[in-house]
Parts: sequence; C-alpha cells; structure tokens
Amino acid sequence: MSATPTPERWDRLNALIPDALALPEDEREEFLRSACLGDEGLLRHALELLANQPGSFLVPPFEPLALAPDGFAGRVLGEYELLEEIGRGGMGVVYRARQTTLARDVAVKVLFRSSLGQTRKALERFRREAQAAARLRHPGIVQVFAQGEAEGLYFFAMELIAGESLARQITIDGPPASLDAVKRAVAWIREVAEALHHAHVLGVVHRDVKPHNILVDPEGHARIVDFGIALDESFGQISRSGELLGTPSYMSPEQLRAHRHRVDARTDVYSAGVVLYELLAGKRPYEGNSVVEVIEPIEARRVPRVRSLNRAVPPEVQWICERAIEVDPEDRYRDAQAFADDLAMFLDGRRPVVRPPSLLAQGRRVASIHRRTLVGLGGGSLALAAGVWVGRMFTTQPSVKVRLSSEPEGAQARATRLDPGTHLPVEPRVTVMLGRTPLVDASLPPGVWEISIHADGGLVGETHRALYDVQETEDLGRFFLREREVTEEMLPIAEGPWVTGDGPITLPAFRVDAREVSNDEYRAFVLDTGHRAPMLWPSGWEASLPEEWGCRPVVDVTFDDANAFAAWAGKRLPTWLEWQRATRGPSGRRFPWGDEFRPEDRLPERANVFWPGRSVAPYRPFDAARVRDLEAVRRGYLARCLPTEQPGSERGPEGLHRTSGNVREWTASHLSERGRRGWRVNTDLLLTAGSSWLGDLLTLDVRQPTPRSLTSEAVGFRCVASVRS
Repeated sequence: MSATPTPERWDRLNALIPDALALPEDEREEFLRSACLGDEGLLRHALELLANQPGSFLVPPFEPLALAPDGFAGRVLGEYELLEEIGRGGMGVVYRARQTTLARDVAVKVLFRSSLGQTRKALERFRREAQAAARLRHPGIVQVFAQGEAEGLYFFAMELIAGESLARQITIDGPPASLDAVKRAVAWIREVAEALHHAHVLGVVHRDVKPHNILVDPEGHARIVDFGIALDESFGQISRSGELLGTPSYMSPEQLRAHRHRVDARTDVYSAGVVLYELLAGKRPYEGNSVVEVIEPIEARRVPRVRSLNRAVPPEVQWICERAIEVDPEDRYRDAQAFADDLAMFLDGRRPVVRPPSLLAQGRRVASIHRRTLVGLGGGSLALAAGVWVGRMFTTQPSVKVRLSSEPEGAQARATRLDPGTHLPVEPRVTVMLGRTPLVDASLPPGVWEISIHADGGLVGETHRALYDVQETEDLGRFFLREREVTEEMLPIAEGPWVTGDGPITLPAFRVDAREVSNDEYRAFVLDTGHRAPMLWPSGWEASLPEEWGCRPVVDVTFDDANAFAAWAGKRLPTWLEWQRATRGPSGRRFPWGDEFRPEDRLPERANVFWPGRSVAPYRPFDAARVRDLEAVRRGYLARCLPTEQPGSERGPEGLHRTSGNVREWTASHLSERGRRGWRVNTDLLLTAGSSWLGDLLTLDVRQPTPRSLTSEAVGFRCVASVRS
C-alpha cells in the first residue's frame, strides 16, 4: 500500500470515489485516470481505495470507506460507547454508538488519527462540520447532537438514520417509468430544497449536495448529511483561493471556476437541480470524466432535455429542472425555497410559477454561447435581431394593452419591469421600448411596470403601474411634456441601504416634495386639464379658493386622481419604501423626531392626529340617515387639518413637513405578498402611509391597505421624482 495521502488528496479522493463507484466496473479506472489529471500519486491512492471497497459499503452515513482503519469499536468516548463501524469518509470513521446517559443509539463520527486528521486544517474542517450542522434544526437535515474530544480523539455525535442514499436509489431503481415514480423523486428534492433553504437562512451553504449526501429514511423522507465543506458565514475562510471543493459532476459553474466570492444559496440550488435531473433521467446533465470535461459542455449549454431521455417526465418538471441548473446564477431560482415552492405546486396538481424559457431568454442564451460570432455582426443586424426577439417575447404570452396620450407628440415611452415588493427594477433589467407618443395599442406582459417618458435627452414623466387585467386597456392618462417641476422645493434623498422584510436593499436616489400637495396646486392641475375636482371643495372654486382652503393639503382624491396630478407635474407617486426612507431618515426613526413619544408631546404642530382628550369640536361626517354631510365634513376638515407648512423644528430628519398626522398619503405600492405561485398583487388595494387628523398616532412604518377608489377627507398625497437622465 502506498504512503498515507496528504489532507488535500483525501479531499479529492473523498469526492472521486463515490463518482467512480456510480459507474460500471469497466469504466471506473478510465474515469479515475482522467479525473486525476496526471497526478500519479492521487491515481494510485484512488485505485487502492477502489480495490478495497466491500460490496455493502452503502450504510449510514453512506460515505466511501477509506484507508488506515483505526479500530475504535468497543472504546468509550465520554457518554458514547462505540459499538460497530458503519461507514468511513475522507476525514473520519463512523460508528453506531450507544449514548449511555439517554439510552439511545446514535452515530458517532471520529476523526482519523492518521496524518489526515492531524493537520490544523483537517481539525478545523471537522470542527466546522459539527458546528455548522449543529446550528441547523430541520426535519430534512440529520441532526448533530454534540461534539467533543476524549483520549486524544475528536468526534461528534448525530442521529442514526437507517435507510439508503439517493445514490443507491438511482443505481437500483433507474429512471422513473410512471408519474407516481416521478412524483416520488420530485418529493425528495422538494424536501432537500426546503432543508437547504433552512440552512441558507442561517448562513450555511452546503457546497456538496449530491446523491451520496442525501439519505432516504425508513419513512421515505429525504435527509441531508455531511456538512464537511459547508460555507458558514459565522466562520472565516479556510479554503485557499482557487481551491476546488466538492464533487465536479454536481458542482455549479461558479464552483468549478473557483469563483468563491460568487458561491451562495444558488450554488446549492444548482447541485440539487443536478440531483433531480439524475433521478429523472438516470444520468447527470454533464457527464465529463474530469473538471475540464464537465466545464466545456456547461459553457456550451450542451445538456440533453430531461424529456428526451425520459418521456414519463411532465413538461412542468422539465422546466423546473432546467431553471434550477441554469449556468448563470442570476437565471436560476433566487433561493432554494422558490425551487421547493415550484416542486410543491407540481405535486399539488397546480401550475408552477416557472414557465418555458421565453424566446428572449433563449436568444440571450444563444448569444452567450455564440458571442464571438455575434460580435462580428454589423450593428444594424444585431439591433434588428434584438428587436425581433423582443417582439416575439411579447406576442407569445398574454398581455395588457396600454394607452397614453401626450403633448406634444413624439416623446419616447419606455417600460421597465419592477419587483412588486420593492418597486425596484428586476435583475437582469427588462426594459421595453413602447414607441413614440401618443400610444394607442401598446402592450406589456402582466406585472408591475415603470412607464417613463423621455424627450430632448431627458426624463420628463414617469409612473408606476400594476398591469394585470389582460381583458382591459389601461389608460395611463396624459403626460404634459414641459419642464419638470423638480425644483429646490423637492428635497434630495441620497442613494443608500434600506432594510425590508426580505432583507437589505439599495434604494436609488430620488427627490421628494417637501410638503403635501395643496388645494391650490391641485386646482391649477384641474383648470389645466379638466380633471375631476374634489367634491369637498366649496362652490366658486373655479374663480378662486378661499385662503384657508388653498394652503391645506388636497383631500377627497382617489389613487388615480393622485396619479394623474403626478403625471401632469412630470413626477410620480412615491413607492412605500421611498416614503419610508424619506420620512424616517437613514437611521429609520419611528417618529419624525426620534424613536420615543410621550403623552405630553401630543402637540398638533408635532403630530396632528386625534386622541382622546384633545379639546376640539366633535366631528360627525354623517347625518341621521347615514348620508355624508358635506358641510359637516368641510367644517371638520378646516378645524382639524393644518396647512401643509410646518415649523422647521418639528419636521422630519430629511426636512419633510407633516409626515406624522395631518393626512394619510397615497403611495404607488399595491398590497402584495409572495406566495407559492409567485407574487400576488391586489390591484384594488394601495398602501397609504402615515396617520391622519382623524386617527391615532401611528409610527411611520405602519402601512394601511386602502381601496384605490376611496375618497376621504383624511387622505392626500405628495410626489417624488427619479434622479436619472
């Protein structure tokens, strides 16, 4: 037998041997010769290991047997009595053990005493495997109970799982021949994806998801094991730059290229997708015998479609699998939970969120494969090809027709797809040239879009719209192309980080109205456009509004009314996140003045809200027949709603007036939530922000779903403008 392998070679051997054993016996040596890349010492160790594998080595935890047996059966390590050896890996030997204090059987992994286990790096990896797995509590992850050191041996104890690995299932069962068998495979990977998402949320990336590291327990559920090379955010790095960790056949392209800085949750999504592909097709998508042979077909996207290898696989499952193993991480599922959700929807008999690749996506893929050829095309030909792809994408799926008039004619209209939750552009950015104004029958796929108008080289109008009703034509109103009213009265908000419920984002810079839109400003819009006037205004408003009305915020306007004014002014309504950032400041204050509020601070100039005990006249907006009494509403509004101007000492951190109380404000954000089918956007409910003179004091981060057609004496708005050319 040759000399004991170095720790680095043990890492490679532990990855190579399972792959070799998965091949027919007559192909194993050829595979190892190619995979060792000319390293004769590594090849010699691999062939020796291969020759010493007993036929029944696949017992929990299903790791390949290694050399240098230590023979610890019968020893007692702390509270664990080692009963019998049940498996070996590149770093240690696993025993079925008896935990004497709790009278239960467990699995105990002991680090080899050989030179493999005596390096600082091996000890650190062994410790990290235990600590990373011990932090995870999920039914799909084999639980680690404890780690310790006794009699000079390092060990950790974990669940003892009886069953077989997915590698064994693939070898014995082959590809599924029925829909039920397909569903069983899909159910396993769904459980794997959900377990991976749990790990990712806690900052742990497995990095070695493969059939040998997935067990099927006696109840038929998939369980993940072996976090030996996991990337844990709570630890620093111990891998050298460019060090290849993992099993090449299941490694993502970014792992194979050793781009460690790009390894994240999507890396595990890719590997789980490869396992799903192998379960369904009976072979891996990229069957190279070396890293070089795996990389080359991945770069060329030469992967057979699953249904070409197994017609029992439904198209929806093929789409899901292809999305998971996209070469570019940006094109994969954003996280393992989204992957699991689509698999669950298939199992439930519902249509997954993922769809067949659009022609645009296919074109982008072809372009990336043949980029050298395309670079040689003339600019005109390339632009024409891009135009054809865009046109096809939007004519092959349901679309919403949009109409937009504008003065003067000939401005360029563009649409950018937005994330419904943040109203930030999706990545990769999708921008559609709608054409020149006026638009009569332009169309867009359903979704949330930013419509922007450009003239004379600049941005002159914009709006955010949720377009989902494919049966109707969405009238975007009129954009009057004049000099935008972006003056010093609009306060600059710098680009910067902001924390949302889904995590931190970077919010682009924008400008925001210092004050709520006043009745005087809205009257100018009504006179200029003929738009509907608020019913609450007193008679004779056409000639002029009384001074007490003109300085107060406009109310009694719907969401669409507010949108129309913003478009007329060359601005738009703020998104919920923009309103939050502008009113709460970079530190995220709860109130405009800070994080605390005392009862004695309830001053109208600081927070113009209603509270019990405030000495104001009773407000009764309805008469005895429950009909809105306009005169009573007008009196209450004038008595309680204050002018838009606020003393400087009481303004918010960015200088905004009247952000706590006075009127609630419309935002462009709809009530949305992420579900198994993707985003669910309620186009009839918008989020209004802030509290009003009718309500109790609320913190600035409270949002209130409000019907878009609501007209209330307690709801107004202010505008924002994007900062870009």
